[in-house]
Amino acid sequence: MRNLVLVLAAAGVAAGTAMLARDWLAEQQRAAIAAVRQPARVEAQTVMVLVARQDLKPGQFVRAEQLRWQAWPTDAVTAAYAVQGKRSEADFVGAVARTPVYAGEPVSEARFVKPGDRGFLAAVLGPEMRAVTVPITATSGNAGFVFPGDRVDLVLTGRMTSSDGQGPQFAATVLESVRVLAIDQRLAAQGGDPTVGRTATLEVTARMAETVSLALAVGNLSLSLRGLGAETGTEGAPVAPPNGPVPIIERDLYGPLLVAGPPAAPAGEAEPPRRPAVTILRGAQASEVQF
Repeated sequence: MRNLVLVLAAAGVAAGTAMLARDWLAEQQRAAIAAVRQPARVEAQTVMVLVARQDLKPGQFVRAEQLRWQAWPTDAVTAAYAVQGKRSEADFVGAVARTPVYAGEPVSEARFVKPGDRGFLAAVLGPEMRAVTVPITATSGNAGFVFPGDRVDLVLTGRMTSSDGQGPQFAATVLESVRVLAIDQRLAAQGGDPTVGRTATLEVTARMAETVSLALAVGNLSLSLRGLGAETGTEGAPVAPPNGPVPIIERDLYGPLLVAGPPAAPAGEAEPPRRPAVTILRGAQASEVQF
């Protein structure tokens, strides 16, 4: 009986060992087959490509904070992309988008036009907008502290016409929140240093361009710099002359400039209207004819 028990125990141990060995061999075989069927993973090669950090609209100036570097698969990089080490962000800062550029999209030369390139100013202008140039001085141009991209109001100053040539002076805001495109021929600030220019190019509509042309014929234009948070639509009150009544300045921000004479006198004190007169000289005799 003892021998029989020993034989049965030995057979059970042998059977268990055989089963464990079979399972281990089967697991090794499955692992080997999986390794053969699954190819080794190859790490993709990437390079850093300049992309847009946010959406850029056509005609929008590009700033440094609107661009960033992003890893890009090497086999997907084209010759038009800006690759780190070959190009820099400064190559595109100050350029203008020709077409929409969406966030995460690689930057390419064909999508932007740079200052000095042909058609740059036309790309800066918005749809249905025009570019007009006005003369400025150190006084009328805010001592050189107006830079491209700022918004300004246009203030007209002049003198009313009169028979003696000494009509009252006036001042009025004729256009508001106009974007400055360039100072002289510079379309970007030169390191932020103030530079007194002689001309300022402004972005206006077609009707506003007519207003600017008429205002230049009436008097002088000055630039009034607006703050970054200033809202549009503020009505500018006429400035009273030093000695005389406040002139009536009627204006249409998007139409022709209308300049009227001094306000009418109160009821009961009305003065007779002045009749236009012409002086006629016949030899040494002079006569005045009124109409």
